[in-house]
Amino acid sequence: MEKYNGWTNKATWLVPLWIDNVNDGRMLRTKCLGFLDFYPDDIVAESREEWICSAASKLEDSFYDYAANRIGTVGLIFDLLRITMHEINWYEIAEHYAEQFYEEKAA
Repeated sequence: MEKYNGWTNKATWLVPLWIDNVNDGRMLRTKCLGFLDFYPDDIVAESREEWICSAASKLEDSFYDYAANRIGTVGLIFDLLRITMHEINWYEIAEHYAEQFYEEKAA
């Protein structure tokens, strides 16, 4: 599968793009990335992967809740969003922010 701007696909690329660069994204970042405060400093590789999986699930749930509150849960737009959400690599996004957070914390 061909990557999109270094990400798994365009849907995956769009999530951090919006989180990082748009006014609504700042609110979304606060809501969806609060889990980073609990990233342990001394995490080992096996625990890190489990933590990233858990964080990815929390990120997806937060994004779903955010979208549902913005556009509702009935109708064509929400159905299309749910289909697209299955294409998003939430693990990749959570890993990206965890690494970014850990590097900033270490600096």
